[in-house]
Amino acid sequence: MRNTQIRHSHIYAGSVSDRLEVSKRILSMVGKELTQDADFRHQFSLLQEYAEALNLHMANMELGALCGTCATSPSGGCCSRFMSGEVDAVQLCFNSLAGIEVKVVQLNGQECLFLGERGCIFLFKPMFCLNYTCKHIYDTCTPADLHALEKLTGQLLSKQYQLEQHVLHLLQKGA
Repeated sequence: MRNTQIRHSHIYAGSVSDRLEVSKRILSMVGKELTQDADFRHQFSLLQEYAEALNLHMANMELGALCGTCATSPSGGCCSRFMSGEVDAVQLCFNSLAGIEVKVVQLNGQECLFLGERGCIFLFKPMFCLNYTCKHIYDTCTPADLHALEKLTGQLLSKQYQLEQHVLHLLQKGA
């Protein structure tokens, strides 16, 4: 039974390399079923649309340049190595299903392991990464932009949670 093969704690805890391995195991166990499930494909398509809408809004707010400045600081800013631990194995699976080559990019000891030359490599980012709005963002962006950012983030995270629960259910029942 699958729930004995992958423990709940392995999805959310452990090293980044452990979670990368767990994500591969999840994909091998339920990936085919997910890609053949018409409802999941539709919901996942919505998730991708929500992520793309959020990314577009963040680009329009010029957060890439703003966040990039902090990310390249000696501590990595918000995108510090510590943040690598915020990603879970199901998020890694979702990024793989979306065609992202999920791998460790940074090895310098400072920045998030998933921070590439153009920013985060993920389409689906950890909740903390999306919910944290630093003082620089508040000082730079308009209230309307911030409101839209919160709304788009909430929409994405709600759908991401819904689909993650579906995957966990499949793993638990041994589908």
